[in-house]
Amino acid sequence: MAMITLWTFISILFNPALGRLIFGGYVLILIFTSLFRDVMGVIASGLAIVMAYLFMNNILGISSVNLPVDLSLIAVTTTVLVFATHVLQKQNLSLIETQDQLERALNDLEAKMIALQNEETKTQSIVANLSDGLIVLDKDFRVITVNSQAIKQLQLEVEPENIIGKTKNELLTYPELNPLIKLMDTNTIKSEILFENGNSFEISITAVKLNQDIMTLIHLHDVTERNQLAEMKVDFASIAAHELRTPITSIKGYLSMLSDNIKPSLNSENQFLLERVNQSSQRLDDTVESLLAVTRIEKGQSILTREPINVDVVLTEIVSEQKSYAQSKNQSLIYNCLSTDLPQIMADKFKIKEIVNNLVTNAIKYTQKEGIIEISATKNKSELQIHVKDNGPGIPDRIKKFMFKKFVRGENTLKTETQGVGLGLFLVKSLVEMQGGRVWCDSIEGKGTTFSFSLPII
Repeated sequence: MAMITLWTFISILFNPALGRLIFGGYVLILIFTSLFRDVMGVIASGLAIVMAYLFMNNILGISSVNLPVDLSLIAVTTTVLVFATHVLQKQNLSLIETQDQLERALNDLEAKMIALQNEETKTQSIVANLSDGLIVLDKDFRVITVNSQAIKQLQLEVEPENIIGKTKNELLTYPELNPLIKLMDTNTIKSEILFENGNSFEISITAVKLNQDIMTLIHLHDVTERNQLAEMKVDFASIAAHELRTPITSIKGYLSMLSDNIKPSLNSENQFLLERVNQSSQRLDDTVESLLAVTRIEKGQSILTREPINVDVVLTEIVSEQKSYAQSKNQSLIYNCLSTDLPQIMADKFKIKEIVNNLVTNAIKYTQKEGIIEISATKNKSELQIHVKDNGPGIPDRIKKFMFKKFVRGENTLKTETQGVGLGLFLVKSLVEMQGGRVWCDSIEGKGTTFSFSLPII
């Protein structure tokens, strides 16, 4: 490139026409080669030509050169344009790459938006098709979601969209929602409500944090049919128990007459059979009484007769009454008063005896021969606690949480061949809770069980 520049300089000096031709060709060569070669070389060559021209005309004073000044300007301009073109090409490539990146980012964003829309549609579809009612409120207790099932369950004569956006106070204009609003004001988490339309709902109120916002979810589960079925079961049990009571009373009466009149004349085998019949009729009578007691409790017909009670006296009476039953199995039944100054309690004496008798009878039934059953009482702060402890087979952990439900019996009933239908502990729990107390069980399998209950002190 240096040789070409020198040749151009000599041609301009001795043959202006040839010099202009060479110079023009050189400029074209520079233009094309600049697209593929080093741009800085182009600029240097162009500047060399211009400097040569200026040197000949101004410093050497050579005036015979007829190269026009604008040709030099063309050379400079061309060089600058070539450089600018090269720079623009690079920028264009950079812009194309940036555009591709933006397009990919936009495509990713669009895909995410579509996925979010699909998830939202799916969620709305799930909420709309729930079999239970659902109402969602924002942090200001303004309704943001309500499904059609909630509208149907509450028998509101409005469309779901007419409820959305209303505050909790604005919902008070709908009388059907008043029980629900009152429940929210009490900060209750779960409750069952009977509405004026006769339907019962199990309502759960849950606070959920989503994207730094607190939302309130109200779940309505219709339990009307379940409650009606439960009521029918209670009615059936009550009717059946009452119907059985009359013939059982007659059977027991006739058996009593037979025992009094002909038992002395019977041989030992027949006397044994007659005694077994008496025991079976008594067991059947106890079962019927338990069924009647359960139905009275579930219907709310069990009446408490509260009075000041000396627990020490009551427990002593129970030990005296149950001692013969324990001795029939070679067991020891003892009462241990752990406090010298047991306070009185305000309770139903008959039901307290029923509770303790149930626990003592179970302990005698399930404890092996020569076992020990201990009744104790103690004061614990503002309550009086009564314990019935045995050294029987114990209760498996998997059974404990079901022990106070109806018709539940331990696995060891088959081993000990004990009789019963599994209502005793349910009655114990119900009678204790009716009087403001609580009941619990501590048991170690293979070592024994302690049933305890507490009642408030006067």
